[in-house]
Amino acid sequence: MKKRLRMLIMLCSMLASSLLSHAQPANDSIQLLIRWVDTSTATIVKQAPYGKYATPNNAKQALARWQQQMVLQGYAAASIDSLIQTPQQITAYLYVGKQYWWRSLQLDTVLLQLLGNNASAITYGWQRKPFTQVQLQYWLQQVQQQLLAKGYPFAATYCSNVLVQNDSIDAILSCNLGNKYIFDTIIVHGNVKLQPHVLSHTLQIFPKAVYSELLLQTINERLASLPYLQQVQPWQVDMLNSGARLHLYLAPRKSNQANVLVGILPSNVQNNNKLLLTGEANVLLQNALTAGETIQLQWQQLQPQSPRLQIGYQQPSMFKSKYSGAFNFQLFKRDSSFLNLQAGLQVGLNVAANTQLQLGIGIANSSVLQIDTQQVKITRQLPDIADVQTLQLTLQYRQQQLNNSNNPTRGAIIHWLLRAGNKTIQPNNTITALKSNDFNYARLYDTVQLKTYLLQLQGQYQHFIPIKKQGTLRLAAQVGAMFSGNYFRNELFMVGGLRTLRGFDEESIYTHRYVLGTAEYRLLISAEGYVFGFTEGGVAGYPTSSGDQYRTFLSGGVGLALPTAAGVLQLTYALGTRSDVPFAVRQGKIHIGLVSRL
Repeated sequence: MKKRLRMLIMLCSMLASSLLSHAQPANDSIQLLIRWVDTSTATIVKQAPYGKYATPNNAKQALARWQQQMVLQGYAAASIDSLIQTPQQITAYLYVGKQYWWRSLQLDTVLLQLLGNNASAITYGWQRKPFTQVQLQYWLQQVQQQLLAKGYPFAATYCSNVLVQNDSIDAILSCNLGNKYIFDTIIVHGNVKLQPHVLSHTLQIFPKAVYSELLLQTINERLASLPYLQQVQPWQVDMLNSGARLHLYLAPRKSNQANVLVGILPSNVQNNNKLLLTGEANVLLQNALTAGETIQLQWQQLQPQSPRLQIGYQQPSMFKSKYSGAFNFQLFKRDSSFLNLQAGLQVGLNVAANTQLQLGIGIANSSVLQIDTQQVKITRQLPDIADVQTLQLTLQYRQQQLNNSNNPTRGAIIHWLLRAGNKTIQPNNTITALKSNDFNYARLYDTVQLKTYLLQLQGQYQHFIPIKKQGTLRLAAQVGAMFSGNYFRNELFMVGGLRTLRGFDEESIYTHRYVLGTAEYRLLISAEGYVFGFTEGGVAGYPTSSGDQYRTFLSGGVGLALPTAAGVLQLTYALGTRSDVPFAVRQGKIHIGLVSRL
C-alpha cells in the first residue's frame, strides 16, 4: 500500500512540473518596447533601440547608449523618462526634446590677444554643427593647453554670455588668467658634469623664458635620450614669486665604450684556403668634455688587406645655439684595388624630443691603386673600378625612442640618409698611357660620361617588441638605392657581415640597390645579457653592361650576449646562402665581440 502511494505522489509531481513548464514561456530573452513622451521624427524613431535582448541589463545598456547618441547629436535634454518592467518585456518612455545648434562661438578679447592666429584654429568647425557638451569641453581644454604653454599655469577657462534662442546657442569662451610665470633657473642635484646651456637646449627650457607646462611634460623623454646621464628621482618645480624653479635629480651613466670585435672567416680562395682572423676596435666617448659631445674612433680589418678608419665628432648646442655640428672622416682601402676617402660637415636641429634633422656637405674621392693592364689589353674595355670624385649635399633624419639604449626591449629607431651631388670621373693615367699600333686606349673613356649626377638613398628601421617578461622580438629592415649615369664597383654600397647581413663575409656584397630584413628573438638573462636566434634575408642588385642582376640572400644563426667584469661579451654564429651558390656548412661565420662601458 505504501509503495503504491509513493508511486502516485511521484507521478503527480512529474505531471505538475510538465504543466508548469508549458504554462510559462522560457525566459531566454526580453522584449524592449519604446513609447515617446514628445513627438519624434522618423529619423529619431529609426535610431531607437527596439528589439529583443538576452537580459534586462542588456536592454538598459542599449537605452543608455541611445541617450548618449542623442546628446552627441545636439539633443541636450534627451532622457529616459521612465521604465516599466515585466518578466517578458520592458517599456521605455523616452523624451527627445529640441535639437540645439551653434549659431556663434567666439573667444573674448583677452584670449584673442593672447592666442593670436591659434584662436581660430581652436574652435574651427563649429559652424552648422549641433551643440554638445563634449565638444564644448574639448574647446575649453584646447584653450587651457594654449594658456599652459604661454606661462599661465593657473588659468581657468569657462563659457560666458550663453544665449539660447529657440534651437540656437550663442556663447563666448572666457578665462581667468591668474599670474604669468617664467622659468627662473634649472638646479641640478647630483654629480653630473654638463654645461648648463647644453641641458637647457636639450630640454628647451631656458632661464627667463615663458613658463610652459607642455615642456615640463617632455622632460623625462628628453633626458632619457641622453646616454651619459639618468634620473634618480622625478623632477620637481617650485612656483616662486621670481618664477618657476626646476629641480633635476641626475646621476652619471656609463656610456663611454671601448669595443673589440674578432671574426673568423672560413677558408676560401681569397684567403689562400686559410682561416682569416678579422678585427674591429671602436672607441666611443660621450660627454667627456662636459659639453654633451660625442667622439668616435673606429678601426676595422674585415677583409684581407682592407683596413677601414672612421673618425667622428658631434657637438650639440654649437656656440650655445639650438643647432648641433658634426664632422666625419672615413678611409677605406680594398686590398690593392682602390682607396676611398670621404669627409663631411653637418649641421643638425632637434625638431622633437628624440628626433634630429641634419643638413650637410661632403666630398668623396675614390682612387684606383692598381690596374690589370693585361686584362685591359685583352678585352679592350675599362675595368669595373675608376677614379671618381664626388661633391654632394646630405640630408639625414633620425628618430630614436627606446626604453633602454644599451639593451632595448621596447621602442623603435628610424634613420634615413639622402645624398645628392655631382660625380666626376678622371681618366686613369695607367690606361691612357698604354700603347698599341692599332688601338688608342685613351679612347676607351669616350664611351663614359665623365661628368654625371649621383643620388643615394639609405634607410634603416628597427622595432623592439616585448614578449612576456623575458622575451624581445627585434624586427629590422634596411634599404639602399643608388642612381647615376654610370656605376663603378668602388662607389657601390658594400653590405654583408655583422651589421647588415650576418652569415656572409663583411662588406663582400657590392650592390647599387638592396632590401634586407631581420627577425631576431632575444631571451633576456640579465639587464644586459641575452641569448638570441635570428634569420635574415634580402635582395641585392648589381649593375652590368647587359642590365641589372639581382640575387637573393638568406641566413640564420644563434648568439649570446654575456655581461662580464670586462664588459659585455658577444658571440654570434651564422650560416648564409645565396640564390646562385649552394648551401655549405663549412662557410659558417663566427663573430666575437667585447663591449666595455667606461
